[in-house]
Amino acid sequence: MALVVADRVWETTSTSGTGTLTLSGAVSGYQTFAVIGNGNTTYYTITNGTNWEVGIGTYTSSGTTLSRDTVLSSSLGGTTKINVTPGSFVFVDYPASKAVYEDASNIVTIPTLAIDTSGTDAQIAPNIGITGWNYSGLSKSITAEEATPNGLFISSDGLNMYVNGATGDDVNQYTLSTAFNVSTATFVRLFSTSAQDSSPQDIFFKPDGLSMFIMGGTNDTVFQYTLSSAFDISTATYASKSFSVTSQENAPTGLWFKPDGTVMYVIGTTSDAVFQYTLGTAWDVSTASYSGISFSFATQETSGQQVNLSADGLTMWVFGTTGDDINQYALGTAFNVSTAVFENSFYIGFQETSPTGLFIDSTANNRVYLVGSATDTVFQYNTATNSISAVTDVFNTTSNARVQGNLAVQSNAYVDGALSVQGNITTSGSTSLSTTSISATLTATSTITLQGTTTSTIALGTSVTSGTISVGGTSGTGTITVGQSTVSQTTNIQAGATASGSTKTMNIGTAGLSGSTTAINIGSAVSGATSTTTLNGLAVNSISAAVSAAGTTQGTATGLVSNINNVTVVTAAAAGVRLPTAVAGMRILVRNSDSADTLSIYPATGGTINALSANAAFTLAAGSTIELMATTTTQWYTF
Repeated sequence: MALVVADRVWETTSTSGTGTLTLSGAVSGYQTFAVIGNGNTTYYTITNGTNWEVGIGTYTSSGTTLSRDTVLSSSLGGTTKINVTPGSFVFVDYPASKAVYEDASNIVTIPTLAIDTSGTDAQIAPNIGITGWNYSGLSKSITAEEATPNGLFISSDGLNMYVNGATGDDVNQYTLSTAFNVSTATFVRLFSTSAQDSSPQDIFFKPDGLSMFIMGGTNDTVFQYTLSSAFDISTATYASKSFSVTSQENAPTGLWFKPDGTVMYVIGTTSDAVFQYTLGTAWDVSTASYSGISFSFATQETSGQQVNLSADGLTMWVFGTTGDDINQYALGTAFNVSTAVFENSFYIGFQETSPTGLFIDSTANNRVYLVGSATDTVFQYNTATNSISAVTDVFNTTSNARVQGNLAVQSNAYVDGALSVQGNITTSGSTSLSTTSISATLTATSTITLQGTTTSTIALGTSVTSGTISVGGTSGTGTITVGQSTVSQTTNIQAGATASGSTKTMNIGTAGLSGSTTAINIGSAVSGATSTTTLNGLAVNSISAAVSAAGTTQGTATGLVSNINNVTVVTAAAAGVRLPTAVAGMRILVRNSDSADTLSIYPATGGTINALSANAAFTLAAGSTIELMATTTTQWYTF
């Protein structure tokens, strides 16, 4: 049905409470809600003395009723419904938050809205959900107090902020000079909770500030503290009250309470679920018992960190480190998490990629806060924003589309053309880059991580036929690790030349300047470790300590691969070894340690030793040592 607004609609109601209104008839001179039409919705305002409520309701002609579907604002704050009494007034009104107007500069202002083109006709409706949130630009670094923040809480008056974490095992308190504005926070004091738990995960306060609760990650237990002065943690003492949640979650991370203290909620990373507990005595955690009610959020998040519920219990938020987003759920029954249904999510990875703490005050706009261990910073977000949400099968523009802020794509994005990015690209899922040109310059602190699955293949420059591929900077002082696996693995650095006549050169540490030192280490220096180095060709400054000479011809002789060669076995008289291909200046030492047989030393094919004929062998007596030096690529001399 349609949203209908009509002039001069004003009736009284015979209803009591916060439910659907039964209409009693028009005030003199005004129309009844019948002009809205059966089943249609409209904007309404209710007044009852000094209390008022503005919202969207549905008129039903049968029974002449008006439901209170969506509360936009009320005198009680936020979206809380007021209690009406018989004789209260209800009339059609156009809320200022929904008004479209043109100012003196001919600029038309449209409040947050959604454009829905999925039906036959395009529709415009208010967008009051989580998709309209955005970062406010307000933040506070807490790294000086806590380097591993986990929990976050704001006092009910907005003048105190609390952060706890695993570095200090304590609660850090900050005062806010402007209520609910985290950028005005100043650290004032801390309170250690290490006597109860060495890995605190979250923190929560009773609305009057006289009770504090800590979610302990070491003991999987909620601990309760008493404060003699409201919200002043310097007056806190352990109340000797606790409750273990390990039967449901052995890696708890988040904690929340119903506003009246009769229900407690716990979230963790093991079960990917929110668990609900009933407190026999309000705000006494020692009287808690598992209610058997839970909700799995594994479809949206597999590393849940925090859970928050709205003041009316009809909305739940869960966030974690897998999606780097806040997931919103609608609860069919207030404060019963088993009735939760996923609605949408809000990406926060532009500010924090390792979120741990979340606090949402749903009683007013712009009170969403989070903290994380990647930045050690508290960020604040707006919930009432000027945004447009397009709900459509296809969004098409024939010209340019420009996003001056952040762009978050929850599904697939396809670019048929050039993609130019002047800022950051952040991906939390799989990213396929088939033909991508990146010409940007990385800053000194930039990090590029190419991390696939356990069987992924990552190729860099495999199609390059010319040009240079560089890894590491010319002024870099850090460590470059290639093939860092500590288990069985083969690391290949360059393949050999495969074309006949081709020469491939591999340089390692060849660019040292005069006065510099280049150290090349191969093999393990750890005592007891065994390293084997095999070089198919001559190994400079290397020793072959046990060579076995075999073969009595140049082609069958054992090839030498080291500068210094100790021939310990001569398999038969005149069995031989073969020198490597000569390079002018190359020197080879050969010792025949066999006590009985002479050793034949052959040059490489086409080579000559002393004045012997080409390819002829030099004879080395048993127990003798000889050094050979190449003067050309074919000539060797003994000395």
